[in-house]
Amino acid sequence: MTKKILVAYATNAGSTAEVAEAVGKTLSANSTEVDVKVLDNLGDISAYDGYIFAAPMIIGWHKGMREYLAANQNALADKPVAYLITLLNMLKAEEESFDGVPVFQDPTHVKVPADPAKLNPAEQHGSLQHLIGDMLKEVPAIKPVSVGLFGGTLDMSKLNLFGKLFIRFIIRHPEGDFRNWDAINEWAGSLPAMME
Repeated sequence: MTKKILVAYATNAGSTAEVAEAVGKTLSANSTEVDVKVLDNLGDISAYDGYIFAAPMIIGWHKGMREYLAANQNALADKPVAYLITLLNMLKAEEESFDGVPVFQDPTHVKVPADPAKLNPAEQHGSLQHLIGDMLKEVPAIKPVSVGLFGGTLDMSKLNLFGKLFIRFIIRHPEGDFRNWDAINEWAGSLPAMME
């Protein structure tokens, strides 16, 4: 029987929307029925067999996505759920899981800390504890089958003043497109087996 999967996304400047569409295409190529929808237009999603929730990391994971999952966690708890996070800053994790949740990190986007015993603010922001741990605590009823962490894009002209200051003084990341489509497609291709 064909599984019906929803890829629901929130986006700040369009980058995560393009990643969500790419994930949908990869899943469709694997004989999976897929709908890709923006978070604001979901409506009733109970007919789906599994879910992928994609959103950017902006100081924390996208506020609207966190609020949606917190409000709907009990309805989603019995079905397979995966999280996709686009971000600029990601610390290389030694483990391939966090708190029992499998984690896929784009290997071309991870950074090794200068001193693992003493992380600077940018490194702390890119740690799995910050990227995943806080979300697992905020939405405890959902245990994702996988979390995919991928580079996003940065266009300073699309940020508000606070965002520009945060990037300049905390994250200290150059502008550009850091999405690795091969890694995104590899992760997406692994999801149908995890959503059995």
